[in-house]
Amino acid sequence: SSSENLSDRELEVLQLLGQGFSTRQTAEELHVSVKTVESHYANMKNKLNLKSAHELIQYAIKWTLAEKG
Repeated sequence: SSSENLSDRELEVLQLLGQGFSTRQTAEELHVSVKTVESHYANMKNKLNLKSAHELIQYAIKWTLAEKG
């Protein structure tokens, strides 16, 4: 359950989530629909074995902070 399994696009979404972007803000930033962003969230939860949106957000925040080093 590591971020290495995520696609480049999923990593972009993860980073925005970790920076506090809402689903709508993420959709606007990436020029995609809210539904597309929600699909990315679902795929990331599956790949990372996370149960809830809350867990995904916590993961995203930690990952984003680690990326900044």
